[in-house]
Formats: sequence, C-alpha cells, structure tokens
Amino acid sequence: MTGKRNSYCTGSNRKATTTTRAALLAVAMAAAGVAGCSGSSESSVTSTSTGASTAAVEPLASNLSWTGSFVDLSESVPILIGAAWSPNGDIAVTTGSFGYVQLWDTATTEQLSESLEGHSGEVLAVQWSPDGSQFVTAGGDIRVWDPALRQQVSVASPNELVWSVSWSPDGSQLASSSRAGTLQVWDAATGELVGSTDVVESDLTAVAWSPDGSQVVVGADDGSMRVVDPESMQEIAVLEGHEDFVTEIVWAADGTMFASASDDRTIRIWDGDSGALLRDPLVGHDGWVTALDWSPDGTQLVTGSSDSTIRLWDVSSGQQVGEPLVGHEFVVNAARWSSDGSRLLAADSNGRIAWWEAS
Repeated sequence: MTGKRNSYCTGSNRKATTTTRAALLAVAMAAAGVAGCSGSSESSVTSTSTGASTAAVEPLASNLSWTGSFVDLSESVPILIGAAWSPNGDIAVTTGSFGYVQLWDTATTEQLSESLEGHSGEVLAVQWSPDGSQFVTAGGDIRVWDPALRQQVSVASPNELVWSVSWSPDGSQLASSSRAGTLQVWDAATGELVGSTDVVESDLTAVAWSPDGSQVVVGADDGSMRVVDPESMQEIAVLEGHEDFVTEIVWAADGTMFASASDDRTIRIWDGDSGALLRDPLVGHDGWVTALDWSPDGTQLVTGSSDSTIRLWDVSSGQQVGEPLVGHEFVVNAARWSSDGSRLLAADSNGRIAWWEAS
C-alpha cells in the first residue's frame, strides 16, 4: 500500500511534477479550511457499469449499477489519503492530513471512534496485517495498531518520510519506502530495524511484498521499479516501463502477477516470476493514476485518478469494465475492494470518502 503524492507539506525537494501536486494540495487546503471536528454529511450518486465481467468472488450480474454513498469530512480532515478494508471486511481504516487515522464499521458505515492519536503529520499509507489482527500506518513514522484495543503495538522511526508500507506474508515484518530512496525492513512487533538498502537517489514511492515472501517490489518517482530480495536486501532486477512517479504496486493474491500505477496515466501488469510485462499498458484515465487495487478473485483491477474518476479493468483483456464511476470532485487517493468484491471504499483530496456498492 502506498502514500499519495499530492501531500507535500513535509518537504519540497521534488521534481517538476511535485510543484503541481503541491499546488493541488494548497488549493484543497484553502477550499476545505481547518476547523474543529464537527461530524460529517452524506450524499449519494449512482453510476451504471455495462461490462460483461465482474471482479466479485461470487459472480455479480453483468450489468452493474454502482451506488456511491459519500461522507464529507472536509471540515475536520481537508485531505483524505489512505483507505483499507480488514481481511474479514468488518472494519475499514481511513487516513489523511494532520495525523488522521479513523476506524469504520463497514456494515453501518459509521465511525467506530474518534481519530486515533499518535501521528502528528500526514498519514500517507495504511495496510492491514494478513491475519487482520493489526494494521499499520505510516508517514513521518510507522505505527502498528491493535484495532480492538484502539492502541499502538509498536512504533518504528525511519530516517525520512515514508511513502509506502507493506506487510510480509507471515505478518512478522514490514517493508517501507522513503523519500530518501531507501527500502527498510522492520520487526512489526518491536519496531526495530531489520534491514536497509539505498535503492535510488530520489524518492522511493511504492513498495509491495510478494505473497510468497521471496520478493519486494519497489517503485520510484522517476518511473523505475526494482525487485529486491528481502533477506539479503540485494537487487534482483530492474523493471522498466513507467515514465513518471510510480504511485502504487499491488500483487494479485496468488502471486502470479503484480500491477503498478503511475503519474504517466498508465497501469502496467507484470509477471510475478520473470518481471516481464504481460501486456500493453492499460490506458484511459485523463490524469495521474493515484490509486490501485486488485479484486479478490484476481480478475479485475480498480483505479482512481486525479481526473476524479474510478475505473474498473478486466485483467485478461486490459479493457475497461463499464463506464467510470463518478461523483468525486478531486484526486481519488485510494480505491479498495472489499474482501468479497461487492463493494469499494474510496478516499479523495476533497476530504470525502465514498462507499460504492454494486447491485
């Protein structure tokens, strides 16, 4: 799971594209303002998908109507950045500016508590542990949480801002990518550093641990990607294809493929063993591809973009499934499938989350 590039209060030594993202952040902050916590408001929109295939574990109808129920948190959280469903689908976490970490009951779509206290700056990344007993958040530091107790389990202190974080498949370790271009591996229980390697001289923006634990794939702000052995911390391969900031990397659950998204407006699908590109890039968004997730059954991808849309893609054909889901008004920073594939959770830079439901 990766952090989002339109969040730049933490530093300015970026490439030319960073200036644009910093400007977007300034616009969002000015439009939303910062006020005391004053609750939320809801609205809903409906988008119709006419694709022939679906991504649900249990097959859905071929003609899908996706209804998005929006929750406006902009008065207290100007920028929403991350979102993640628990493996059993009962709880979700959203993250954002000013240390915001919020738990949600996914059945009622109600907040389970006040924002969890710990982070002081933007929370750029969030991911549940494989067994669902914990989740991790990252930004200026890395914090592991017990959702039942609403308490921190461990805190890791990296050497720079963390863009992205990923659990090892056994849940014992965490991999993080940072502004310093460093890949670091941490003990999830203690927060102690296990291994570290300098990968690039610029920002290392995305990281994803393979389901079998043998590889960690990372992406950088120059569009390059690399495969690293997490035990030796040695580089295995360099992957070329993207031409700009790699925003997210996500593995298919069976480990046979992984997908990447980029500011170059493309999504690419790679072979999990060889690292070879499996097909031409997926193209359709009119802006940066800022969110990416794989459906539970592995047949589809969901993406979000700075063009304010969410799109579904058939993995086998590389074609879009139906029409874009619309209703967001700014950058879609996160778009995540529920564990059964029948719902989506999205978060945007306008301080809104959306619960999308297929019928």
